[in-house]
Amino acid sequence: MTEKTIFSHERWLPERISTSFVERQNLTLRMGIRRLTRLTNAYSKKLRNHEAAISLHVAYYNLCRVHETLRITPAMAIGVTKHVWTIGELVTKAMDAPSEPSAPIAPVTPPTLPRDPQTGLLAGRRSFKLTVVRGGKLVPKRR
Repeated sequence: MTEKTIFSHERWLPERISTSFVERQNLTLRMGIRRLTRLTNAYSKKLRNHEAAISLHVAYYNLCRVHETLRITPAMAIGVTKHVWTIGELVTKAMDAPSEPSAPIAPVTPPTLPRDPQTGLLAGRRSFKLTVVRGGKLVPKRR
C-alpha cells in the first residue's frame, strides 16, 4: 500500500467547518469500541493494547465497512484502495506491519496557582460558610 496525501483548500473554508463532524466521529468510536465507554469490563491494561484496538477499529471503518451514503468504503472513495477489504485481509496486514513500541508517557505536573498569603485560598477566591436552615436547605453565608 502506498501513502497518498489528500488536501483541499475548499474543505477548510470557514463556512464549511463544523464540530458536528468531529462529534459524529467521536460517537462512532465510542459506540464501536466498548472500551471507550464508561462502566465496562472491556478495558485496556496497557496503552499499546488500547492503541491497537483503536487502530483496528479505524482501519475496519475505512477499509472494510461499506457506508450507506457512499455505497463504497471511505478508502475507495478517496482512491486509497480499489476493493473492499475483508477482515482477514485487514488482520493479515496488521500482523505483517512492523511493531513499534509506544512512547512512554511523561508524568504531568499541575501548574502552581497563586494563593492568597492570608487565607491560603487560591487568589481571587472568597471563603464562605454554609448554614443549615429549617427545611434542610443549605444557604451560603458570605463573610
